[in-house]
Amino acid sequence: MQLATPNQRRAAHERLALFHRDDLERRATHLAAATIDPDDEVAAVLEAAAQSATRRGGALAAVTWLTRAAELTEDRADRSRRLAHAAFVAGHAARLGQAHRLVRSDRTPGAGESVASTSADAYAALYGTAMCAPPSGRS
Repeated sequence: MQLATPNQRRAAHERLALFHRDDLERRATHLAAATIDPDDEVAAVLEAAAQSATRRGGALAAVTWLTRAAELTEDRADRSRRLAHAAFVAGHAARLGQAHRLVRSDRTPGAGESVASTSADAYAALYGTAMCAPPSGRS
């Protein structure tokens, strides 16, 4: 692997994605590594794998796949939705710094914030404040 060119590694990942076509999460891992240019079909597979990972408690994998799905998404609204979902999952997994970075990465100068981005930002702020505040009744 170390001697392979980037194109050879991507081609190997493409073959592995085909081999693992019946295993959503393995397929997603290889598609994420094989894809360079925006590809909404690959982004949809990554999003589905993230949902699967979230159901089984794999929040970190879900955040990785949702972030990669957003990178491969052409439509601005879908990209924003995937980043906001990644931020939500990261916040829920107590990865507040990562959640905050994901929300901030979706800011476009001159464009209004999406509802999903605003919700994820509020979620991260809520849990960040709640985790830093002393328990009630104590100082």
